[in-house]
Amino acid sequence: MPHAPYLFMMGVGEFKVVKDVYTRPDGTKMDVNYYVESQWESSAKAIFGETPAMISHFSKLLGVEYPWDKYHQIVARDYVSGAMENTGAVVFGDFVYKTERELLDGNDQSTIAHELFHHWFGDLVTCESWSNLPLNESFANYSQYLWDEYRYGQDEADFQAEVETDGYYQSAQMQGYHNLIWFDYYDKEQMFDGHSYNKGGRILHMLRNHLGDDAFFKGIQLYLTTNKFKPAEFHQLRLAFEEVSGQDLNWFFNQWFLGAGHPVLDVNYETDTINHKISVIVGQKQDLELSPIFRLPVDIAVYDSEGKHVYKMLIDSLNQKHTCGYSGELKSIVFDDQKMLLAKIREEKPSEQYLFEYYNATRYKARKEGLLFGTQGPIVKTQKGQQLILDALNDKFWDIRLIAIEKAVKLKDENVGKANKLIRDLAMNDPNSGVRAAALGYLSNKLENADLSTVCIDRLEKDQSYLVISAALKSLGKIDVELALKKAKTLESEQSSKMISGIAQLYGAHAKEDALTFFENALKGSILQGFDQLGVLNSLTFFNVRQEPATIQKTFELYKYMNEAGGYYTKMFMSQNVAYLISMFDTKMAELDEEIAAHEKNNNAAYADGARRKKKEFNALKELFSTLPTE
Repeated sequence: MPHAPYLFMMGVGEFKVVKDVYTRPDGTKMDVNYYVESQWESSAKAIFGETPAMISHFSKLLGVEYPWDKYHQIVARDYVSGAMENTGAVVFGDFVYKTERELLDGNDQSTIAHELFHHWFGDLVTCESWSNLPLNESFANYSQYLWDEYRYGQDEADFQAEVETDGYYQSAQMQGYHNLIWFDYYDKEQMFDGHSYNKGGRILHMLRNHLGDDAFFKGIQLYLTTNKFKPAEFHQLRLAFEEVSGQDLNWFFNQWFLGAGHPVLDVNYETDTINHKISVIVGQKQDLELSPIFRLPVDIAVYDSEGKHVYKMLIDSLNQKHTCGYSGELKSIVFDDQKMLLAKIREEKPSEQYLFEYYNATRYKARKEGLLFGTQGPIVKTQKGQQLILDALNDKFWDIRLIAIEKAVKLKDENVGKANKLIRDLAMNDPNSGVRAAALGYLSNKLENADLSTVCIDRLEKDQSYLVISAALKSLGKIDVELALKKAKTLESEQSSKMISGIAQLYGAHAKEDALTFFENALKGSILQGFDQLGVLNSLTFFNVRQEPATIQKTFELYKYMNEAGGYYTKMFMSQNVAYLISMFDTKMAELDEEIAAHEKNNNAAYADGARRKKKEFNALKELFSTLPTE
């Protein structure tokens, strides 16, 4: 079967082939194999084992059966592009290598889903040009939402969607705004940014909300079957959705695919208590030299004495007003009930309405808004505001519980004790390791030393999460450094990037010269990945701040080695670490100058000579480390 030549690859290595299988609807079997290094053979199915279920789910959802003869996934060292959707032979960077214990703290299923979805969007139907790259990447990005929604639930999907949205905002702020279908890019690499991926995925989600699931997925099916084994332009996607839905969608594609930027909305409300009317007033505030005036169909949820009522509002001018009725008491109003808009929204409404929103809205983002804004200002000091934080500690979704832990510092009087009890239980029993770790961090400033020690030791001995164990070490280090260091020593051989990084943080703050061997083994070994390697380097720098010159000098060769052989992020931030050390050397020498002057004033010649020798050692260190990059 034909495919684009950029989707060809050849992989050569000493791989272990872990075999899996996907059963097609007709009962035939298809090979789904995982190519990994020998030491990762036992972890391969933990890493990739959801793949057959993904193939089945996406085939049913799209109405197009997986079109190729096999699906293999291969892990390569030093792969520079994350992962690549070669037809039937996807390559992943070694970031996916994780043990079953490491997978407790986070997996790479979003990337696995992304590359699999490319086998329809990119491999079966290929973008006609790099300008049309979003036909590949927007759908692959959106597959991450579709898989999370199916496998983990709507809250998880909406949480990850917010992360993707923030990624688009950050990318655009750093690199500039442009049309999604970008014909005048300077270099094709510019297309691989937060627009083609993150923004594109959010646009598809808005289109799905507008059309409804039936028309959306039938439109996708028509697009795939009409254009299979051919290149396509975004107009063909529009025509497929129009044919299925019977709608003219030029307005949607013009503003989102051929336009730049995103809406910036000021949302205000006017309440007519006599006539029981609520007016929603929306102003579009985006830069009109960059972006269009958007047409935005949204749902407005009004909560009153009779319950929830949903009204349709079409925003298509710079300033828009929509009035709807309510019965009895107006309890809250939620703009964009489905929380699907790609827009920066500034909203003004009473804190009491946000508080009501937390308890009654269903979408994750609405409950998050309710918690964040329902505990701001004077209301947080009321019992309702205090109770909101306490209740959020038991929210069904882990990120809300995480936010509630952060908010718990606002609790007063007897509510502090209630929160301590709840958060202690979260530290011991929450199903999410991130929540357990955050709970330990909170408790380190709240519990008596004996109780905190009990909780930390329990987690060190019983918890399987490296993230939690690292948090327990850090918290224990605040009250019993020697015990924490002793516990950390027994964990140095763990084959976990996160665990090694956690130990390094403890050693950076408290360890003595004997920790040098650990730092050398960690930084020169093959365990650390990505940011964790940088984190260990940072910890080594903090470690050096507390050491004598002779000990610091022993680390120079390690800095030199990491400057040459370290990972991307380590090399990027090496100069900051070196500059920090040199600044510290200058500070030490200035302090020694004052010490020398004091000794000379008191005629303590021996002490003055000792301080001079030490200053000379720090000056030699400054000259030595200055041979490394400092900017």
